[in-house]
Amino acid sequence: MSIASEISRIQNNIASAYTACENKGATLPQTQNSANLANTISNIPASSASLNPTAEPNDVEFIDYDGTIRYSYSASDFANLSALPDNPTHEGLIAQGWNWTLADAKSYVANYGYIIIGQMYVTDDNKTRIYVKIKEFGKSPYLGFAISGTAIVDWGDGTTSTVTGTGTSVYEIISTQHFYTNVGNYIITISSENQIYFLGKSNYGSTILWDNISNQERNRISQNEIYKIELGNNIVLGDGAFKDCGSLISVTMPQNLTSIGGFLGAYALKGLVVPKSVTSIPSFQNCYSLIRISLPKTTSSLTSFNSCYSLKNITIPDNISSLGGFQDCASLERLVAPASVTTIQGSCCSKASSLSVLIIKGNVTKLPSNMVTYAYSFAYFVAPSNLTTIESQAFYYIRNCKRFDFSKLTIVPTLENTNVFSSTPDDCQIIVPDDLYDTWISATNWSTYASKIVKASEV
Repeated sequence: MSIASEISRIQNNIASAYTACENKGATLPQTQNSANLANTISNIPASSASLNPTAEPNDVEFIDYDGTIRYSYSASDFANLSALPDNPTHEGLIAQGWNWTLADAKSYVANYGYIIIGQMYVTDDNKTRIYVKIKEFGKSPYLGFAISGTAIVDWGDGTTSTVTGTGTSVYEIISTQHFYTNVGNYIITISSENQIYFLGKSNYGSTILWDNISNQERNRISQNEIYKIELGNNIVLGDGAFKDCGSLISVTMPQNLTSIGGFLGAYALKGLVVPKSVTSIPSFQNCYSLIRISLPKTTSSLTSFNSCYSLKNITIPDNISSLGGFQDCASLERLVAPASVTTIQGSCCSKASSLSVLIIKGNVTKLPSNMVTYAYSFAYFVAPSNLTTIESQAFYYIRNCKRFDFSKLTIVPTLENTNVFSSTPDDCQIIVPDDLYDTWISATNWSTYASKIVKASEV
């Protein structure tokens, strides 16, 4: 065996050892070499829970940057808290606090019964770290960002590059190529006194790590080598920042961010904490592994969570006016539209097969077609008090629903078609105000369901 081959074999074994350590719960050092390996192994916890304690799901959940529940409380126990719980700690990161204040969180829970609160982080040296697993056919990636000034890139293999740019738009992204000799895990570190712009390109996906090819699919080899990112304070994120990063599991975000970039196609992303200054949430469509996300009180608009198959719960802040984009969220268990919501989008919860509860508290006047369809676990719906119209097939193929609560209405809403409740079981109850019962059971199309309509006082 040649000396070069032997060196390559040793380096590959070291990279594999670090991967095994990380899988066992160890925190990896910034420099992954033979000198640091022994200390990393000694820091492997007896169990991952001893290093990263987790809590059970509950009404109030405090999550870490990766979606792990750190603390949880019932709504009643949370109401008695006098302070937010301690911040989690991680090597190389500075915890910046939770993205909800205690007072705001208590107010939200009092109104809606649950909330997800998240911890914000910044790197301890203000450098941005990109954790990558370089593969055999991806050993020559490009690192792409815009900057008006100079940045130093440490590629994690003992080499550095100086990147100088003259602008901060998507058209001024500087793509710097690097050639890795060996496959394995590396940490790419970017440091600068200037702002760094991770923008992405609409037809290319993310450029944080890519192949610099004018074809979206052709950039996937390098995009999929990123598995974790830790951001410094001087980062600005564009709409396509993380698009198509299919192996990206987690991103830590500092509290000063006002935009979080786009995550369309981030298939492996498990959790995210959105900083407290962000108002607009971009698309998370096709984030198949996303289990929990913490949205701050400041959020005023959502785009799409369609096909987030693993998403179990989500807090909708009380600034949202239009709600939708939960199609194919097969694990979503409940959804509460807060008082600020005035519009429910068509097919809002289509094929949300685990959804059991939908409560609409806002000034919503119309339930759109296909609002809740093929939701096999759907059991309970609470209608908004100002409802005037229910469109055809608003509730379609809801075979296990037990209760539709219209008891807060003051008029009988228009039922556009008799197929609205056509798939509901025989024991399903449609609850209406006592004083409207006689009018309700004889109203157009409602009369079809007269046997299911009951007075609120009789429930």
